[in-house]
Amino acid sequence: MAYSPGVGAVCEEIEKDHSVADTMTLRPRSIAVVTDGSFLDASPDGVGPALDWIISQIKYFSGLDAFPFIVSKDINIEEALKDLTTSYGTVLYLDNKEVKSVPADLLFIRQNDVVKVAKVEITDA
Repeated sequence: MAYSPGVGAVCEEIEKDHSVADTMTLRPRSIAVVTDGSFLDASPDGVGPALDWIISQIKYFSGLDAFPFIVSKDINIEEALKDLTTSYGTVLYLDNKEVKSVPADLLFIRQNDVVKVAKVEITDA
């Protein structure tokens, strides 16, 4: 099935069985990059260029599509994650606020996890 002209049929199939959403939509190839700017000690208005760079790196190295979400500092991140889960299979969370609950079908990656994986130590051999 395809979105056009059969979008109604796709929606009906997903309504019957939510597990088919990952095969009938772009959800598994879409990443939400979420921040309130605190990872750079910046205001939400000043974090845009850094997000653009992060998103371009995700696209270049993985081929996946990433989308920026700049949120207010007082957001309830657990509620936001529930909302994002319907459209995004992965969330890259760039702030250090404590997150108590993550939806089971969401791949949730913290900024600190990315830094640990990307950190490379070069020594003289």
